[in-house]
Amino acid sequence: MSDFETVLYKSSDSETWLSDPMGRIPNRAMYFGDGLFETMVYDGEQIRFWDYHCERLSSGLTLLGFEDFKIPATEITHLADFYGSGKPLRIRWTVYREGLGKYSPESNFVSQVLHFQSFHAAPKLKEIAGFSDSIFLVGNAFSSLKTISALPYVLANQEKVKKGLDELILMDNQGSISEGSASNIFWMKDGRIFTPSLSTGCIDGVGRRVLIEKLAQMGFEVNEGEFGQTDLLNADLVWVSNVTGISMIHQIENQKFDPNLPDFLENIL
Repeated sequence: MSDFETVLYKSSDSETWLSDPMGRIPNRAMYFGDGLFETMVYDGEQIRFWDYHCERLSSGLTLLGFEDFKIPATEITHLADFYGSGKPLRIRWTVYREGLGKYSPESNFVSQVLHFQSFHAAPKLKEIAGFSDSIFLVGNAFSSLKTISALPYVLANQEKVKKGLDELILMDNQGSISEGSASNIFWMKDGRIFTPSLSTGCIDGVGRRVLIEKLAQMGFEVNEGEFGQTDLLNADLVWVSNVTGISMIHQIENQKFDPNLPDFLENIL
């Protein structure tokens, strides 16, 4: 499939989406990272887990003090149908505070950007992972949000590339496992499933939510908590996930795990 890309912009005082990749510059997204984003997958027929994306965005905007924002659900799903034309897309939906000001906003209304791209699924296997020795997350009231000020993840992915790894595992400032460089992390030990709690500073991923719910429905015991490196390294299976899919981890440091995707994870996302 050839790569496809288009960007649309909409301000609070507009009724239409414009083919304007720059929007209004300067803006608070550029100056302060003052906004949130959703990364979504259109599967050729619908935006997967659309309600979960809307719930997460809406609650995050409320927490950040934005004015009541009505989700333009029909507009976005129609645009996905139009640009998708039966093929899968990766959609980044960015919502940021309008106006300028300094740290004190002049407005709590929003501007939006939709970025449509060809979809590429997550790799089924990531061979080698390691622990970050430079980025440590801190859990707070905002750490679970997908903010557009994503500097820790930019630096984490630089470290991953520099080390020649397929995945980098981030810890929090207390020494607990938090997440992957662009994904949530899960592992299985003796039939029980574990994933870090949001208190470790990890993102409240839509894929994470879906996995926790579906695995519980299957009868698995899913434990959210604060776990150390030893807990992870003693696992039988390890995988990372986001809305683009699940990737098994074959090796962390010198410890190897079963690289095969188990049946219960097939088509779960």
